[in-house]
Amino acid sequence: MEDLTKILEKYDLELKEDTKLDRFNLMDKQMQLPGIKHKWVARLINHKEKLNKLKKIKVLAKQKLMNELQNSEVVAVSKIVLDKKAEADGTIRNIESQIENEELAILYLEKVENVLRTMSYDIKNLVDLIKIEET
Repeated sequence: MEDLTKILEKYDLELKEDTKLDRFNLMDKQMQLPGIKHKWVARLINHKEKLNKLKKIKVLAKQKLMNELQNSEVVAVSKIVLDKKAEADGTIRNIESQIENEELAILYLEKVENVLRTMSYDIKNLVDLIKIEET
C-alpha cells in the first residue's frame, strides 16, 4: 500500500497545477474545469470504496479471530473480552490504521472538491476583472 504522505503529496502537486490560474490559461482552465472536477470526484469515490472494503475486511478478520480465540480458551469468555483481545491483534490494528489513512484521504479530497466547486466563481470574477481593466 502506498504511503498516505506520498499520496497526499502527489495530490497536492496535481491540485496546484489544476488550480493554477493566470491571464494566459484562463480560458483553457475554464474549459478543462469539468474534467478536472471529474478527476478529483473519481478519486474521492475510489477512496470511499476502498474504505468500505477495509471496513468489511476488518469485520470479517475480527469475527474470525474472535472465533479462534473462543475455540482456544478452556473456559467460556465473554464477547467483550474477546472483542478487546481481537482489537489488540496486530492484523486488526493494521487494518484500522489503513482505515484511518483512507478517512484522512477522503477528508482531503472533500476539501479539494469544495475548492474546485468555487473555482468557477473565481474564474468568472477574474474574467470580470480583466474586462474592467480593459475598458
